[in-house]
Amino acid sequence: MCKNHRDYVDSIVSESNADDGDKYDEDMESSSEHDLYNNDPDFVPDSDSKTTGGTCMNDIRRFFYKFAHAAGFTRITSRKPFKELSYGTQLKKVSMTKKLINAVIEEISPEHPEILKNWALSQDTEEIWGDHQDSHLSSLLENIAFRYRIGGNRAERISILSLVAKTFPLTQIQKYIPGLSRFVYDEARKQTDYEPQSLKRKRERFNPSALHTFINFITSSIVMVPNTFGMRKIKFSDGKVDYIPDILRKQTSSEIVRMYKEYLKDTDQENKLLSDSTLYNILSICSASKLRAHQCVDYFLADLFEAQVDIKNILEKLRSKNLISGDFFEDSSSKLNEFLLYLRTDYALHIKESSRISDHCISHSLSEDKEQRLAKRCSHSHDLACKRCKSGTNLLENLKETLSSIVSDAKTVADENDSSYNLQRHSEAVDMYRGIIESIEKILAYKKHVMRARVTENEKAFRLANLQEGEAVLLMDYAQKLLPLKHIERQTDYFGKTGMSWHVAHVTANVSSELKVHHFIHILKAKQDSKSTVSIIEHVLSSLKKQGIKKVFLRSDNAGNYHSTSTIGSLPQISQRTGVEVMEYSFSESQDGKSSCDRLAAVAKKKIHTAVDSGYDVTTEEELFSVLSEKSQITATSVFIMSLKQSANCEDKQNQKFEKISKLFHFTFDKNRIIGNGYRGIGSGIIMNKNDVIVMNPVWIIEKESEDTSEYWYIPKIKTTEMREKKQPTPQSDDLDIQEPEGNIELFACPQSGCMKKYTSYPHLERHLIGGKHKFHPERISLLDQALNMYKENIASFFARLSSQKQKDSMKKSQKNKYKRQSDMLGQCEDTEDLNEWFESDYELDYKYETLYEDFLDNVRKLISRNHGELFFMEDKLIDYSELPTKHN
Repeated sequence: MCKNHRDYVDSIVSESNADDGDKYDEDMESSSEHDLYNNDPDFVPDSDSKTTGGTCMNDIRRFFYKFAHAAGFTRITSRKPFKELSYGTQLKKVSMTKKLINAVIEEISPEHPEILKNWALSQDTEEIWGDHQDSHLSSLLENIAFRYRIGGNRAERISILSLVAKTFPLTQIQKYIPGLSRFVYDEARKQTDYEPQSLKRKRERFNPSALHTFINFITSSIVMVPNTFGMRKIKFSDGKVDYIPDILRKQTSSEIVRMYKEYLKDTDQENKLLSDSTLYNILSICSASKLRAHQCVDYFLADLFEAQVDIKNILEKLRSKNLISGDFFEDSSSKLNEFLLYLRTDYALHIKESSRISDHCISHSLSEDKEQRLAKRCSHSHDLACKRCKSGTNLLENLKETLSSIVSDAKTVADENDSSYNLQRHSEAVDMYRGIIESIEKILAYKKHVMRARVTENEKAFRLANLQEGEAVLLMDYAQKLLPLKHIERQTDYFGKTGMSWHVAHVTANVSSELKVHHFIHILKAKQDSKSTVSIIEHVLSSLKKQGIKKVFLRSDNAGNYHSTSTIGSLPQISQRTGVEVMEYSFSESQDGKSSCDRLAAVAKKKIHTAVDSGYDVTTEEELFSVLSEKSQITATSVFIMSLKQSANCEDKQNQKFEKISKLFHFTFDKNRIIGNGYRGIGSGIIMNKNDVIVMNPVWIIEKESEDTSEYWYIPKIKTTEMREKKQPTPQSDDLDIQEPEGNIELFACPQSGCMKKYTSYPHLERHLIGGKHKFHPERISLLDQALNMYKENIASFFARLSSQKQKDSMKKSQKNKYKRQSDMLGQCEDTEDLNEWFESDYELDYKYETLYEDFLDNVRKLISRNHGELFFMEDKLIDYSELPTKHN
């Protein structure tokens, strides 16, 4: 046998005699963890064919086996490729390879083996063993380890570990999570193998043309009317939220669907009919407010709506008889809607104490022409005009002139031919003319109402803002009479009830340099007249005197028991008897200015109904007192039962009635006089001596008085942004779909395919899976989303049509470019008339800086008149828009 064959036989014999149960070396993990992986068959060389582990036998292989045998390794290769070996066998091969490489390096460089190893194998070892890992990868593993340590339970920790168990080996993860067992590691690997079943999605098909037709129908004037108060939130299927102007619908959903079917039938478009369920779903997601009947509406506002309807009906009748053109009808209707919308919204914002626009000037508008004592002469001229006010005034004048001409034409025809048809036509024209005149008067009355309401509200705000120490503002109002209530009421007791009178008073006082509040509720065993009112005022002032209040400012509505000579004339004597001086008495506009009293009455009524629901009866004044004073008393509220012992002592004197008291809404009291003004600061007022008016001295008795169980004063608290934040939700047993707190890291995503839900903790994810309320992101736009988009566009275009074309164009321009444009135009103005036209054209967007521009305009006029239209400054001297407020201040 030659030397080569002898060496080969020796190697075969040595390998066959080797122990098949050799364990891992000391660097590897314990044998107990890897015995199950030690079952791979040994490699047997075949001289006649190629093996799976290498090439044919050659000198390199022969000497490699000898080298490995000398290093202590007898099992080198296997029949299977490396990737098909078990995980434990792969680790064993890696450890063996590492030791062989170390042996080679020590033979080549015995003096400095580490240097050679780092230079030769630095790239490979970094990728395999992670000795010098990437910083981002290390940060990721550290974050996973942190989340693992704070996990709430075992299942949660395994879920966190499953994020990296499939990618990183156990030894590497153990560097960040020391003590991690192989069992937990294997459980995490199993969890990554879970693949949720794909959701069977329903394909949705729809006809865009049919959808567009339905959206146009529900946004037409047949179905909806504009409602300018508030916005409505809409939500798309992907969670996106948007806002559109709120509108009113005249019909219910079923009526709209029925009308739409009839509309398609009449217009021969039945091929565009969608299913009933689809139509109802569209109406549900394209929501709107329902037009409902209203009770106890401000009669000024009710008259305004009636005027709007009456004018439109008259114009419709004129168009049907071809007395006006269709364009005139459309133009007048559009301008009327725009003007009335302006009166109900922006007009109140334009009102000022002093303005060069007469419609906005308080002093000019509230001055009496025929009574100089109730008038104030403005120190400025009214040479400017508000475009929106002027447009409305021109519209009303145009309507009046049109109807007047129609009446004249009808009268001329009737005079020429007095047939019954012509006489009837003339009579109808006269009726329509009278209807137009009455409607115009209602519109102008509402405009005056807005002006008066704004002025009286300014008076209240001014007084509250300037309260001094020891002063108070007293708001008074009679609450709606309370009908007797029983927990169990017989049918015979339901009819023929008599209401109980009760009065509420809201006090805001400056106590210790801080605004504080107290309430008074008086349950009356008397009529609601001036005697009861005077008695209540005297009792309230007596109570405030004990709290250190020295001066009061009274305020109430225009009810006859308040706004009367007897009530106002009795106040000076009440001041003398109580020691609290009444400084002013102002009256708010009808249907306005007593919200504080209304809030107190609402709270009291809620307590009354709650007590009745709990088994109490409220049928007498004593039972009402018991509910309000003993059953969880209202904060900072005193409750009394008051009765009158005898009638008032009224002495007949000359000049007992206050002159023109119906036009006086602000009274001031000094030492010997009562000064009545229409409004504060307008005119010198009508003066009367205190001894020349009616004085009432009723004798009142307080039968019952509530005990003060809490602090007398209440300090209103203003909620900050932090206080308004909602509490963080916690998992509850019945909460299967939890709203996550904002700002937390959503680590746990729902495994359901397509679901967008994510949660910060595993219990929240578990409850979501139990509830099954998955949130899917649509891959293509759905029918409802398409309907919402069309609905939003139609609503926007509807409201855009309410505004004039010039307003829409000006709103598109930025303020900065607008001021620059106006400044450039200034150089082209040759006289004040052109300048007025320029100023008025863009006034509606500049009312916030009206005072600034008035001063600016005066100066420009002076400059132009002195220099004959030539500029006094260059364009580089113009200030930026953002500098305007600062310069003005």
